[in-house]
Formats: sequence, structure tokens, C-alpha cells
Amino acid sequence: MTGVTANVVISSAYQVNGGITLDFEQMDDDVIRGTFDRTNEVKKRQYELYTNWKNGAATWYISNCWKTENLRGSTLENCQKHKANYRNSPEVTKQDVKWEDLVAFLRGLEGKAGISQK
Repeated sequence: MTGVTANVVISSAYQVNGGITLDFEQMDDDVIRGTFDRTNEVKKRQYELYTNWKNGAATWYISNCWKTENLRGSTLENCQKHKANYRNSPEVTKQDVKWEDLVAFLRGLEGKAGISQK
């Protein structure tokens, strides 16, 4: 990866404890579509995070992390990781997100990337 390529790719990721995380506000369309260069390790990790988020990580976070008074052990650790990995996702930034809000957010991302809605 060249320095120029790395600078462009890093615009949609940031480093937390050496790990790549997802920035929904700066995510590239090819990551959303899954059409990125598979040799690009940053985009590969972003795509993994994105697919995990859309396949249930957001709803897991809502179910397990919003009531902080009982968080302990691995659940607390996983909640903290989610918050770091998805720092500007709806479920992290707001405490009143509903399923419909997550669906609308996902449709907005996919629409921006040119993915038609079914």
C-alpha cells in the first residue's frame, strides 16, 4: 500500500489501541458494496465491521449495553469494544434508537452507495 493510498483509506478509519474501527460518516461506498480491493487490509477490516454491524451487532449492543448498571466481565468488555468500533453509529450516539431507526440508517448508507432497496 502506498502512502497516498494509505492516507485515502485511513480517512474512513481511525486507530484505537492499534485496531481499525468504522466511521459511518466517512465510509467509502466500495466498503458498503463489498467491491473493494481484497488486498486492502484496512478496507477488509472495515467491511467485516460493517457486515457485523448490519447483521446484528447494533441490536446486540442495544439489548446488552444500554443498561450500564449491571455490566460486568466479558459483556462490559464487548460493550466497550462495540463503542470503540462503531463510535458514531446510531445505537452508540443515542439512547433512544429503535429498530426502525437502524433500518432507516442502513437504507441511507446503502442508498448512498447505490444499492437498490428491495
